[in-house]
Amino acid sequence: ADTADPARHGLDAIEAEERREAVDAYLKSVDPTDREILVARGVEEQTWEEVSALVGIPKSTVVRRYAAARDHARRRLLAAWAP
Repeated sequence: ADTADPARHGLDAIEAEERREAVDAYLKSVDPTDREILVARGVEEQTWEEVSALVGIPKSTVVRRYAAARDHARRRLLAAWAP
């Protein structure tokens, strides 16, 4: 038998939607190239070489910008989600 609390499930769904909205808003606020790098690598799981070709910058720069953008996103989003 499923003993999950239906109210908790509803809250989980609301929280998940709020987080998606926060991520979308964050992505709209960042540099377009950083956004493209984050989505291509982090969401679409493209290779470094593919992302480099997509944005037209060297792979080493893509790797560096991805790490910086990911860390910045993590800090901003965790701060936004803090109780």
